[in-house]
Amino acid sequence: MAKFDKQVFLLSTKNLQDNTPLLDISYQEQSIKRIWQKQRQQQLSFILNKIKPPLNQQITDMTKVIAISPDESKLLYQATQSGTLARVIKPPLPGNNHLPEARDLTVDDYYVYDIKDDKNYLLIKADKVNENDVLWWMSDSGHVLLVKQNKLFILEDDGSNRTLVFAGEFDSNYVFPHLSNQDIIVLTSLNPAKPDFYNLYNLSLR
Repeated sequence: MAKFDKQVFLLSTKNLQDNTPLLDISYQEQSIKRIWQKQRQQQLSFILNKIKPPLNQQITDMTKVIAISPDESKLLYQATQSGTLARVIKPPLPGNNHLPEARDLTVDDYYVYDIKDDKNYLLIKADKVNENDVLWWMSDSGHVLLVKQNKLFILEDDGSNRTLVFAGEFDSNYVFPHLSNQDIIVLTSLNPAKPDFYNLYNLSLR
């Protein structure tokens, strides 16, 4: 959904936009948002139903799910209560990750839960995130984009290898991971002569 002044348009994410005039759907904006919200709730319910009890109820009661990974195998969430996550795979599956799990939750910290392997990792501590920061899944479902004021970071889904990928002036409300997983779209100005004239740019991570 793209908004320009009082006009609202729906753009396909599957292909480039052709030269066909776009239809203003501003009169449908709120109903479309309600449909999308219902779809997100249905998607989350479907995923939680794949998790065995009592863990599925713990996630419902003790967390706020921020985002589902694109492949629907992981949950990025913020703890709303302290407690210990129950194991649903016993004994735990061996893994090649050198970092320890974090099944003891601390209120307000951010975590990633791997549904397939029943693994839970601390992504980032609450004191490293402020209310204006944004967390996005990258399209590979293995990395997370952290949007902070004037800085963009990429983290692995276990919280390791935090890497600064961009620093400078940009509008943090318009930062999006590209479906290619190799790019990030930002709204910024790269023209020193017109610092207030913003455009959308595609930042390559390669």
